Amino acid sequence: MLGILKRVRDITMATINEVLDQIEVPVTMLNQFLRDIEEELSNAQTAVAYQIAAEQRWSRLVEEMEHRIAKRTRQAQLAVNAGDDTIARRAFADKQICEAKIEEYRAQYEAVKNQTGVLRQQLQELKDKYEEMRNKKLLIPNVLNRIPIPIRIIMMPNKYVNTRGFFTISHLPV
Repeated sequence: MLGILKRVRDITMATINEVLDQIEVPVTMLNQFLRDIEEELSNAQTAVAYQIAAEQRWSRLVEEMEHRIAKRTRQAQLAVNAGDDTIARRAFADKQICEAKIEEYRAQYEAVKNQTGVLRQQLQELKDKYEEMRNKKLLIPNVLNRIPIPIRIIMMPNKYVNTRGFFTISHLPV
């Protein structure tokens, strides 16, 4: 009779260990995946910050050129009104240079702005993926809790069970 119980216990333990082996590998892999995603998140956030800074620089350059064009236009008008053609020509020439630059700056600003949008979207997708994986990791203990209590008792080390087969409360792990 004792031999049969030992064999049943051994078979049960083997089955439980097989289930735990299948669970342990995904947990380890999931932990590593989460660490990798955290590193990618950090890098992506840094990249987005740099991209936003670049976008702001181009925006300021566009604004500066707009102010400079407006200033040169006023200077040219004042010079024409004052009859100073030399200053009017210089102001008008600088205004034309600024108008050519502002088109280039606007094109660069739009390109950087589009890249920023793409990076932000990728960052959000990465954050969503990270949350999804973190939530899956939180579900793993629930899977383990579905193992019936008698099987969990069999899985416990013998040091927590006294000679009569009962748990000793003072020795149970917390």
